Amino acid sequence: MNIKYLIGIFILVVVQTAIGQTGRYTEEEVTLQELFIAANGQKIQGDYKKAIELFEQFLEKERNNAAGNYEIARLYDLEKQNADALKYAKRAVENEASNIWYQMLLADLYLKNNMDDKSAEVYASLVIQYPNEEDFYYKWAYYLVRANQPEKAIEVYDMLEERIGVNEEIARRKNTLYLGLNDFKNAEKVLRDLTKSYPKIADYQLMLAKFYEQSGNEAAAKKVYLDILKFDPENAPAKLSLADFDKKDGATDSYFQRLQPVFDNPGVHIDVKITELMPLVMEVAEKNDTTLAKDVLQLASLLEKVHPNEAKSYAIIGDLFNYSNNTTQALKYYQKTLEYDPNVYLVWEQMLYILAEKERYKELVVQSNKALDLF
Repeated sequence: MNIKYLIGIFILVVVQTAIGQTGRYTEEEVTLQELFIAANGQKIQGDYKKAIELFEQFLEKERNNAAGNYEIARLYDLEKQNADALKYAKRAVENEASNIWYQMLLADLYLKNNMDDKSAEVYASLVIQYPNEEDFYYKWAYYLVRANQPEKAIEVYDMLEERIGVNEEIARRKNTLYLGLNDFKNAEKVLRDLTKSYPKIADYQLMLAKFYEQSGNEAAAKKVYLDILKFDPENAPAKLSLADFDKKDGATDSYFQRLQPVFDNPGVHIDVKITELMPLVMEVAEKNDTTLAKDVLQLASLLEKVHPNEAKSYAIIGDLFNYSNNTTQALKYYQKTLEYDPNVYLVWEQMLYILAEKERYKELVVQSNKALDLF
């Protein structure tokens, strides 16, 4: 069947709905149908200006036709004529207020016309009509925030929470808004309510602990981290955070003891471990502290054991030896790094410096040529 014929049938159905007739037509009604079909045909072909012209003619006779106003509003929107689009979208909603799509277009056009409070009003109406549609609450609150009404946005989230219960998404949004209002008491309460509702979900407890850290309440943060380890003894973020507290307090031995099981755990991503190690490696470089270097090397060696096929394991050990002035071992580990990943330019650079320093010129020439071929 011809595609244009199918499109014609579809448009005819739309027209019948728009004009409100399904039986016999008067001559005027037939003319209106033809205009509506022609306008939609031009829209489908991409001639928006011609489509707008035809819809204007249609609406001269059917000013309050909701479908016609909606269609021309969409066309003006595509043409980025926001004021005209808004005029017709308002008219579409006035004549068929129960249509979700008309109202959503109107809200979007209010936004484009910098009328965020009006967009919020549209979604307030939609929530009344469709109280089980969660997305409408989120959009209502979003537009309220844009309209600089965060307190009202929080009230909307409260309404949704009463309907669906405490959840992470609502908690995050309310917490952010309370922080923006400098209401730290309620910002904390939101997260505490979340952890009370889901006491065995470590991620929610971590959110609360990080909030306490950022608020400068280290004692409360430590307590939450310790509580996490009671039901999730292998939780790496909690262990790493407690280790960082030990380091800050000068409890170096305890710091390294807490880190060892994390580094020995293959389930913890290597990047998490590298992130923890890098400041220590740089501290070794700055202070030339051989005792610290020994402790850090014990941790770094666990990377080689737990992640033997990762170039990063060998690269950071190489750096550690290099900064500790043990260039022989550094060279060994840099070469090992390049066996697993030959595309790390900085490792080539360090290796070539060491070869030059050791006056191993023949090997330096060979490796330099390899680096030139790669880079």
